[in-house]
Amino acid sequence: MTYSKAMEADRYRKLRIELDGNKQDATKERNKSLMDLNTWMGHFYTIARIELKEHPQLLESLDKVVKS
Repeated sequence: MTYSKAMEADRYRKLRIELDGNKQDATKERNKSLMDLNTWMGHFYTIARIELKEHPQLLESLDKVVKS
């Protein structure tokens, strides 16, 4: 293997490591965003249950089952 081929292989190895790190960061960010959204939706549904207590059909329109 020539010197330039070895340098090229090393450059590609470093690029692959960098891209793998970027993918891991993106996955962590996605998971955090989904957890934040889940928390927000929990608060939203809690408030909706309180506010729509007199109108259960509206709560059902939010895909929340209302016990009769």
